[in-house]
Amino acid sequence: DIVFMAIDHEGRLFDTFQLNIQRDKDPGAVVQPPAPIIRSDKFMFHDKTVLEMEKGLGELTVRYTLDGSEPTVSSPVYNGPFTITNSTTIIAKSYTEDQRASRTVTKEFTKVRPMSSKKIIGSNPGLRFQLYTGDWTGNMDGFFAEKNKKTEGLLQILDISDINSQEEYWGLHINGHLKISRTGTYTYNGYGSRGLSIEIDGRPIIRREHEQQQVVQLVLEKGYHQLSIKSVQTNWRKAFGFGYWDEIMGRTPIPPFDLGHKD
Repeated sequence: DIVFMAIDHEGRLFDTFQLNIQRDKDPGAVVQPPAPIIRSDKFMFHDKTVLEMEKGLGELTVRYTLDGSEPTVSSPVYNGPFTITNSTTIIAKSYTEDQRASRTVTKEFTKVRPMSSKKIIGSNPGLRFQLYTGDWTGNMDGFFAEKNKKTEGLLQILDISDINSQEEYWGLHINGHLKISRTGTYTYNGYGSRGLSIEIDGRPIIRREHEQQQVVQLVLEKGYHQLSIKSVQTNWRKAFGFGYWDEIMGRTPIPPFDLGHKD
């Protein structure tokens, strides 16, 4: 038997399937098939979302439930994308022709009220930033204390490549507002060299204390939303990014005309 295991970048097992190989006979039989993949552009939504499922092998059948129960051989068969208009938990399995089952996969789809926007009069281009230096112990609040603030400036785009410090640890507090052109679901990706904290309208959406990417979805109302970013860097390793996220395109920058501040 051959067991295939898929492991993520943190060493966690997230999928497995098993083949039985017989020498000098027909190709190997699937002992445990791969689990289906549940896909959607929006796992959080305010009106509706469309989901689809992919089976790992062509001859498999995907069965699913929407009531929280475990799928069985008598559960509904997935035949193509369908629309969800309310919060739903979908549970699915793949089955071989002789009813061997994959592991169970679960995905939650959540209907939420959009985060309310703010009215801003007299918006100016760019985001303000304050530069801080100090000892990094993993405490974001302590690092960005008023006593550690050194200078300030303006960023026209979310790019810190031209900002540097001779101190071993330094960081930026970037703040302003984000313009949303239409009410809907937005997927963001953020990463930083050391500590990273991102808030929209005072709500923490990303918080990392080491270098690692994080993807988050929000449902935002059309208009302006307050944006606050705190990012800690080192003088030997500078890494920062925050933008829209797409599974195919990856991270794409937020357009400069969607970033602003008030005097």
